[in-house]
Amino acid sequence: MRRGAGKHHTTSVFLAKSATKAILFAHEISLWDLENEYVISKFTPDVPFSCCTVAMDGRLIIAGLRDAPRVVTLRLMSRDLNASQYGRVALGDAAESKMFGEKEEIDSESSEDEMSGVE
Repeated sequence: MRRGAGKHHTTSVFLAKSATKAILFAHEISLWDLENEYVISKFTPDVPFSCCTVAMDGRLIIAGLRDAPRVVTLRLMSRDLNASQYGRVALGDAAESKMFGEKEEIDSESSEDEMSGVE
């Protein structure tokens, strides 16, 4: 389902085969548990999205970034989740969920200093 809310804004909703989970693509990508009405996880890039699609039965999300020659791929790390496994997200702590397998970013400048022994 697509809805245009402005000249360049599109919202898409992708339903999983079981229809218990949905992926919402707007200014961010969010994974919803429809049965329990929770946002399981969300991903917000620094650059706006221009397009998004879902593959592998909802386990892979591929998104293009506006004005950037990059593609973002997000892989759902667990298909069978229950409310207790993502309860922190339901309470608003989405940054800690790591649902899409995010890795901690290391500041490249500080890591270079650490490698060269500069403090």
